Amino acid sequence: MGKEIIKLFIAHNDPNVLRYLSVETPREFEILGAYAHIATAATFRGANERVEKEYFDIYFIDFNWEDEDGHGEALIEFIKKIAPYQAIIVIFDDTDDCRLKLYDKYYPIICPSKEMLFSNLGEYLEKALLSLTSHSREVVINTQPKFIRFYLEEVAYIYGHAGKTIIFIYDFDAKKYKEQELPLTLTSFLAKYNKSGDFLRCHRDYAVNRLMIRFVHKSREHQCIELIYRDENDYPIEIPMSDSGKKSVIKEMNREMEGIGLI
Repeated sequence: MGKEIIKLFIAHNDPNVLRYLSVETPREFEILGAYAHIATAATFRGANERVEKEYFDIYFIDFNWEDEDGHGEALIEFIKKIAPYQAIIVIFDDTDDCRLKLYDKYYPIICPSKEMLFSNLGEYLEKALLSLTSHSREVVINTQPKFIRFYLEEVAYIYGHAGKTIIFIYDFDAKKYKEQELPLTLTSFLAKYNKSGDFLRCHRDYAVNRLMIRFVHKSREHQCIELIYRDENDYPIEIPMSDSGKKSVIKEMNREMEGIGLI
């Protein structure tokens, strides 16, 4: 099995820092048994455009960076919106008092000073990798007397009714969908757990995992989304769409195809 490739993005206005991290980070990852693929930016505009177009595992961001187009914290906030589960190492010029506030505001992030990072680069990279694996997209809900645990990426679609939410998870071994009722509304579920936008609200009562969409079509009764996986009887699973839901789904599907060069 080949080594894992970790994609890193370094945004810093000090060329010495860019040079140091570009050289030393691959060496440290080699020790950790991984390859580092690195992209850099020395301007806010360049950084903003790059992270908007490309996915990275770990981000190094200069907190004290400021130019005519923006500043370090604005870039951190933007990354948190588009990649909420990725690791961010925020580099400070010194042991600034605002590090704790920043940590609380954008958790999970790592906040070393420049000196600390240079002295213990391997340690901070290990923390970043641990953050990627341990801060998984696991959801734990206390329903008294038991805890319900599941991973968001496993949820194919969600149905909301009578103040409760039912999630449907495809069981690959049984080749069927399992359902789990949750004690919260569909709107509350999406507000709390859909920060990355993986679920599309296609109907007042339904949301669907965009990675589970096979295609959109019109059935005899309504417009609907057909999911990739069928039920245990090999019947297609169709999720209804409202007119407004259809617009948002089509818009998202077009955006994704455009992003990978299909349109």
